[in-house]
Amino acid sequence: MQQAVSISRVLTVAQRQKILLLLESARTCERDFLRGIARYSHLHGPWAFYRKPKFYLKNHNEGVSLSQIKAFDPDGIIVSDTENFGTILSLGKPTLIHTFKADTYNSPKIIGDSELTGIMGAEHLMGLGFSNFAYCGLGKYYWSRGRYVSFRNSIKKAGFDVAYFELSPRQIKNALPKELQRLARWLTSVIPAGLMTCADDCSQYIVEACKLADIQIPEQIGFIGVDNDDMVCELSDPPLSSIALDFAKAGYEAADLLDHLMSDQDAPQKNITVLPSHIVTRASTDILAIDEEDVANAVQFIRQHSNRLIQISDVLAKVTCSQRTLHQKFQENLGRSVHQEIKRVRIERIAKLLRETDLPISSIAIKLGYSNINHISRYFQQARNVTPLAYRKQFGHPGR
Repeated sequence: MQQAVSISRVLTVAQRQKILLLLESARTCERDFLRGIARYSHLHGPWAFYRKPKFYLKNHNEGVSLSQIKAFDPDGIIVSDTENFGTILSLGKPTLIHTFKADTYNSPKIIGDSELTGIMGAEHLMGLGFSNFAYCGLGKYYWSRGRYVSFRNSIKKAGFDVAYFELSPRQIKNALPKELQRLARWLTSVIPAGLMTCADDCSQYIVEACKLADIQIPEQIGFIGVDNDDMVCELSDPPLSSIALDFAKAGYEAADLLDHLMSDQDAPQKNITVLPSHIVTRASTDILAIDEEDVANAVQFIRQHSNRLIQISDVLAKVTCSQRTLHQKFQENLGRSVHQEIKRVRIERIAKLLRETDLPISSIAIKLGYSNINHISRYFQQARNVTPLAYRKQFGHPGR
């Protein structure tokens, strides 16, 4: 009996799909993407993986050679376009490209939703009461430009302009002090402002340039990046606000698509989109940039009581003006009504509990003052066009 079990296990190993992963893993988002692939493998595999050697196993920073790839004989490949992947594509294996430099390849791609990311950045900064806005991009990368266009369009729709600055990758690599000086001069010309950067790495450069120019964060400039790389964001001084992208879900979906491509050459050649899931607010946007005292007091009260079913009458008790005047002041300073602000803050509170806790939805309803689960479900779905359960399934932690 024991011998039969061993033979069965050997056969299982021999039949495993072999996957070549030529991906980076230094950043949180990159590791989350790999976790999504691993989760799919555990549920539907298992797969055997081959990855490029660690730096201490390489000779002169060499990557994976073509002879090594052919020796592994992969059934499928997921590769970043930072690799020299032209030869890899010529192998004719089912391949997904995790795009960084461009998004024009013929093979199926993993790409970010630049439009929604830019909208989220704009809404976050406008929600803080800023009336001046700026964007810091990186080179001519499609994702940086795409996020900028979306951010700019959202800001312009609200009646404001956006100042633009583009960091040079070559200058960052070869002459960083000079590039930081150039950035510092630009920041001095746009403050006070709410600023979006194309990525957390750029937010780090903003911090250093602000130190050079003696610009106070977030009092003179509040800014938010993208990726929510916790090591980058938490090690910064001050810590960086960021838009989190759901790379774990994208990794799982990429593995699922690759599985179909390996088993069916006629499978649809679709792309995988990395969606932004939520905003993590840290010190770089921990400010309410509203000069109007009644509006500032009202917004502060609303945010401090996001766990209660407050009404407009509760807010009016904290200000010195009438309901009509307060509504006018909200429209002038925030572009939305008092009721819309209460609902926006409330929905974000529900979303945070769905993402970050294991509380049953019925318990969340009770915690936030709803009489039953149907009320909270209807309220949330009207705002987010998705049920609380579906939202948790999409954006909750992978272990759920």
